[in-house]
Amino acid sequence: QQIAPELAHQRTTLRGTVDRFASEVKGTATVYYVHLDGIPHLFTSDSAISPKLPLTHAGDDVELAFVASGEDVVPILTFQNFSLPLERTPTQSAIAERVGTRQREVETEQAAKTPPAPTQQ
Repeated sequence: QQIAPELAHQRTTLRGTVDRFASEVKGTATVYYVHLDGIPHLFTSDSAISPKLPLTHAGDDVELAFVASGEDVVPILTFQNFSLPLERTPTQSAIAERVGTRQREVETEQAAKTPPAPTQQ
C-alpha cells in the first residue's frame, strides 16, 4: 500500500438540519445514512458513534465530523444531535473534555508531520 501525502484530507465539522435519514441492516450490523439540507454528501455510520444516531430523524439539528475526501458518501467520525439533549454526569463531562483535548493534540501532531503539498510552477 502506498502513502500519498498530497492526498491527505482535513477533518471537517458541519452543523445542519437533517433532511433525510435512513437505516439499512447489513448482515448483523445496521448502517445509518444521514443527509443534511444543502450539503452534497451522504454521511454514514453505525450506532457505535453515538447512542443518539438511531433516534435521529428529519428536522433534527445535528453536528457531525468527517474527513473531507471529496467522496459523495462519507463516514462520520463524530456525531451530535442537539435536538436530543441528554444530561451528562460530571465524570462523563470531564472524560469527554479530555478526549476532545487529546483528539486536537493528535490532529495537531499529524498536521505537523504531514509535508506541505508541492507547488506547481
